[in-house]
Amino acid sequence: MEFIFWPSSAWVTLAVSSFAEIPAANDEIGSVNDEIGSVNDEIEPMNDETGRVNVLSTDARLRTGGGAAQCSATLALMLAEDRPLRF
Repeated sequence: MEFIFWPSSAWVTLAVSSFAEIPAANDEIGSVNDEIGSVNDEIEPMNDETGRVNVLSTDARLRTGGGAAQCSATLALMLAEDRPLRF
């Protein structure tokens, strides 16, 4: 038994209109990707700063033997971020 499907004009119209929306969707995806790129550009310097602080913290830990260096690094971070100190 053989089935033959003849698409109605409604199906053809739906398919054509769906394909017509693809360029607009691609443009929207492109603008979202641009926004993600600009956010990544903002994050990159923060990662560089975090790396610098980690190097300083490791260096201080090596010089003082650990606990005191961790305390100093934490204090330095809090002061750098202008956070309130709680004791």
